[in-house]
Amino acid sequence: MKNIQNYAYKFSDLLRGSFDSSSAGQLIRTFTFLHQLERELLEENEVFTSQLQGCFDLKEATCKDEMIQSLKSFIDQNAELNWLQDSFSDIDRLDNDKLFKQVIDFLNSVSFEQSSIEVFQKCSFYLSLQDRFSFETPASLALLSKELLTNTSFETLYDPAIGSGSLAYEVSQGHQDVLIYGQEINRQALNQCRMLLTLTGRIHELAYLKEGHTLIDPKHVEGTTLQKFDCIVCQPPFGLKDWGMEQVMDDARFHRGVPPRSSADFAFITQVVESLNETGKAVMIVPSGVLFRESREGDIRKQLIEENLVETVISLPGNMLYGTALPVNIVIFDKQKKTNDIFFMNATSFVEKNRTLNTLLEQSIKEIGQLYHTREERQEVSKLVSLEQVQENRYNLMVERYVTPKVKQEKFDVEALKAEHEKLNKQLMIIQHQLQEILG
Repeated sequence: MKNIQNYAYKFSDLLRGSFDSSSAGQLIRTFTFLHQLERELLEENEVFTSQLQGCFDLKEATCKDEMIQSLKSFIDQNAELNWLQDSFSDIDRLDNDKLFKQVIDFLNSVSFEQSSIEVFQKCSFYLSLQDRFSFETPASLALLSKELLTNTSFETLYDPAIGSGSLAYEVSQGHQDVLIYGQEINRQALNQCRMLLTLTGRIHELAYLKEGHTLIDPKHVEGTTLQKFDCIVCQPPFGLKDWGMEQVMDDARFHRGVPPRSSADFAFITQVVESLNETGKAVMIVPSGVLFRESREGDIRKQLIEENLVETVISLPGNMLYGTALPVNIVIFDKQKKTNDIFFMNATSFVEKNRTLNTLLEQSIKEIGQLYHTREERQEVSKLVSLEQVQENRYNLMVERYVTPKVKQEKFDVEALKAEHEKLNKQLMIIQHQLQEILG
């Protein structure tokens, strides 16, 4: 992947000084998408030519106006890509013809052995590392979610806060004929998701992606009720305030209670649980607060536990997400859960520590998945806890309440420390003697 990483860095260098990192990242994603889509169309890839009419001209564009006009003609032939008109404003930002030409020349100078979707995904990953406002779910968490759902059968996959779509797309891999549905309030993030699905050939599914505020105006409905899905994945924005509590006071979704104005965490949890069908399963990436906060949130959590919907809680350390150092947890809800217990796992020891972003290596993901699928109890790592014990703990779902990780005690070599102490004392005496001679 090094050539993709070099590509992202060189593209960023080209735009440095003209754009801030966030704006540059958006431009790079737009041009990378267009570059790779043109590649597929020019190579007459049937997956794309069977769903799209015509092409556009990026390789030969001499100025931005020519590029925009070419895109307009292409969009006119393909109504599914109307959202691509938003890219006009990105292209228009290159108001310097010289810079536009440099961008086109740069794109024409690169080629990739990897697939278009891999180029786009890896490029987005490297850009996200530089952008604390990224809409991406880091690859290791998306791969872990995929592993946790590998034995779950589903045909419809929904994400009510789909962002760039990386989580839903990754989870969909390995499951044939899965349809992806999602809603997102941020248009820039939603367009990034549309680019992702387009490059995977899911052009017919773009209509299932909706723009809007999921909590106060859910778009996936059937009549007056929410549309139901086989599987749901979601990494909602943590601790979102002023999320629209007043507008949902009489909404049937919130029959367990309306979460407080100060945090939308349980509003997203409610949206997820209420959107599952009778056999559905959901994987959510959430902050630790949802596991122990009381008052309104505690009442909702209590009901979810008493309805036996909480199947698993996995704790992970901080610095696993872009833009926040908060610890994260994975909570799995299961509408057809058969057992009267909850599986708790402390996965902190599996994490590879890094300065920029903590990650999970492939082997660690497999090992966590194995523990989850077998529900194996392992000392200081995982434990099955009865609902009665959870009730006795005031419905607290903090993993540390039930799984205590081993505290590593550092071993000291006493003799080596003594020797080092004597050595430093001798050096100190020499320095003091030298100072006395200098000072007379």
